[in-house]
Amino acid sequence: RVPLPKSKIVFILDGRFYDMKEKEINKSYFGQMRNYFLIKAASEGYRVIDLKPLFDQDYAEHKKRFDFPRESHWNRDAHAIVADSLFSHFKTEIIKND
Repeated sequence: RVPLPKSKIVFILDGRFYDMKEKEINKSYFGQMRNYFLIKAASEGYRVIDLKPLFDQDYAEHKKRFDFPRESHWNRDAHAIVADSLFSHFKTEIIKND
């Protein structure tokens, strides 16, 4: 068995903060854990797709949430953003490795 190289593993990091200010995010428990994960994953050689910039941009344009009203699971809009970012990531990887 050949282990999968860390560089081939991609983590997708949630980033639904809506109208929170960056300072508030960084002070929150989730924000601190998120920043720790980004730094630790990169230092270990893993790839991370950070959804925060994508969610921030989409929310600024459309003001639509990415979760269901009564629970916090991603809705169709969030899944579409994730799918697009994964497609873009893997397309870039395929082109880079050809």
